[in-house]
Amino acid sequence: MALKILIEGNLNTKDIKSLHLQLNADSSHSYIDIEFKDTEYLPYQIVKDLLTLKNKLEITTTKKTLYMYLLKLGINNDYKYKQHFQNTQYIQNVKAIAIGGSAGSVSCLIELIKTLPFVDISIFVTLHILPDRDSLLSKILKGITNYNVLDVEDKLVIKEHTIYIAKPNKHMLIKNNCIYLSDEEAVDFSRPSISVMFDSLAREYKNSLLSILLCGYGKDGSSSMPTLKKHKSEIILQNPDECEAKDMLLHAIRKSEDTQVLNLKNIQSYLDLKLSPLISMESDIKDFLQKIYDIYGYDYRNYELKSIKRRIEFISLQVNANDFSQFKQMVLKDKNIFNELKAAFSVNLTEFFRNTEVFKKIYDEILPSLKDLKYLRIWCAGCSRGDEPYSVAILLKRAGLLEHAQIYATDINETILNEAINGIYPLELFNTFNENYNKFDSNDDFKQYFNFNEKYFEVNKEIKEKVLFFKHNLVTDASINEFNIIFCRNVLIYFDSDLKEKVFEVMNQSLSKDGFLVLGESEAIPKRFNYERIGNKKIKIYKNNI
Repeated sequence: MALKILIEGNLNTKDIKSLHLQLNADSSHSYIDIEFKDTEYLPYQIVKDLLTLKNKLEITTTKKTLYMYLLKLGINNDYKYKQHFQNTQYIQNVKAIAIGGSAGSVSCLIELIKTLPFVDISIFVTLHILPDRDSLLSKILKGITNYNVLDVEDKLVIKEHTIYIAKPNKHMLIKNNCIYLSDEEAVDFSRPSISVMFDSLAREYKNSLLSILLCGYGKDGSSSMPTLKKHKSEIILQNPDECEAKDMLLHAIRKSEDTQVLNLKNIQSYLDLKLSPLISMESDIKDFLQKIYDIYGYDYRNYELKSIKRRIEFISLQVNANDFSQFKQMVLKDKNIFNELKAAFSVNLTEFFRNTEVFKKIYDEILPSLKDLKYLRIWCAGCSRGDEPYSVAILLKRAGLLEHAQIYATDINETILNEAINGIYPLELFNTFNENYNKFDSNDDFKQYFNFNEKYFEVNKEIKEKVLFFKHNLVTDASINEFNIIFCRNVLIYFDSDLKEKVFEVMNQSLSKDGFLVLGESEAIPKRFNYERIGNKKIKIYKNNI
């Protein structure tokens, strides 16, 4: 007998108590089926319950953040895309295009190749043409494109920027980055066969293949529709209303009802959008970021544009946006898609005692100068999943200063903050953290600061209770207190110069006299602040003497 539980959204205090009771009330259930719908993160108590019961759980999640978090902790779960993702055909970066048609499609093929963007792809063409026409087609295409055009020979190695034209009376097959010619029997009365080309390319390129079927008589090409779909290759069919020979397309449409059917001009536009850079103008990004700020209140307007562009392009592929205009509409109308983008904008690279020499410098030279303070305040800005502030707490414990200290840990990403609050980590990370700590002090037992289980470990109560996590935007929010030490490491590298100035102003307002600012290795404070530099090129620590 199974217990089925549906959780919608993030849990409040009442929900946490209710779910905890449900999970622990009756041990007679053979398994527990839980669906977390639109749930981005889970509180500590529920994570602990799931870890205890994980062998009898069947979990479904709809948020990638929760899916990845549970998976990292060894809790298996099935990730289901939201419906608006399920109904779109996901395709990765296009690596190959396959074009098939009959002799009557030559003019259509010429129009497609003429406007095709010159990018890092290979193009394969099979047309039902007479034996004496291949050299003429090659000659025509060479005159209208920058792509290299080749009539295929047996055992030809595939290269990018090249159009490969199937030879008459020979099937063209692709396997392991090579083209092979075959004399096997005709398929659907055709040799070369479009179906043979489509099938082999689908197996070779899978969801990096874009296949196009043009006008033609007969059934060739239509039998490949299931194979193309199985391998998640993208399919485009020319609108049969444009064709005199339309049988081939009508058969293909019947084999694949939800496939895109486009007029030739639309196919040209689609290819241009699919293959061209997603964003061409910086002004497009800036306008988009302004709209995000206006609608959602998140300010990315002065983030480093190259970094922003890469993340936009990555998420646009995830949601199968045809162009930047469509992607903007999707993000601005659908908060779920915005959350996917927000997660991509938030970079979370962190480890306990990362850049150990910085912690050693602080322990040896800075903490001794603060030992007489009655109360010690430290701020870790951009704290990610908590590795840095917990490392600082351990450092203070070693120095005998933890009892009279408070560590403030902030980030813009609420989901990652909740992971930090939980303080639970997969066991396989411990060796890396321990190696870092041994560089700091090989004589101290790093394990004493954690509680261990078979598959995970967690920060112990003494360390955890000294770290206060909360959401804070370095760009838009004001100073939160006066601090003796501020850590802001490897956050500013994603900001442009104007935004960095704003952040440094907040840091300056937040740092006490004789306080210390700790930056990342590639970051430096502007000269106008006139702070005293401590450390070498790799250790960026500054003292406020003003």
